Amino acid sequence: MLGVALFVEHAVLLLSVAGAGCGVEVEDDFHAVPVRHGVVMRGSTGYDAMSDTTVARALTYIRTHAATGPVAVDEVAAASKCSRRYLERTFRAKLGRSVHEEIALARIERVKRLLETDSASIGEIIGITGFSGEKHLSILFRRITGTTMTDWRRAHRDQAK
Repeated sequence: MLGVALFVEHAVLLLSVAGAGCGVEVEDDFHAVPVRHGVVMRGSTGYDAMSDTTVARALTYIRTHAATGPVAVDEVAAASKCSRRYLERTFRAKLGRSVHEEIALARIERVKRLLETDSASIGEIIGITGFSGEKHLSILFRRITGTTMTDWRRAHRDQAK
């Protein structure tokens, strides 16, 4: 069996390729690597999710597009070549969270990286990531990370020193 590993930010996605037409299109930001002998280091996303090409397409689209601005669930469904309802049901069954939650996680990951590595102000980060305002970003960031953006930046910059 031949598989493909997609290196997505810090995670590696494992996809089974059973035949023609069932692969996942690889965006410019990713590197496809053939996997033989079934051994691949994976990130936190489970293999079950990656055995479903619909979920794999959705994750690829989300991780490619959500870092630069808002992404609608309908867009993800269209990119995944399925209905919104099918995507939502399959996504929750495979990953235990909604498509909308995954989009939020991907956007916050981008904010976290910018806070850790860039001296950009919160206002500049809002512009880069496409959030509608500081209040919305602050609430979402705190809900997902359990801390404020200022505290996150301070803690992770201290670790880098």
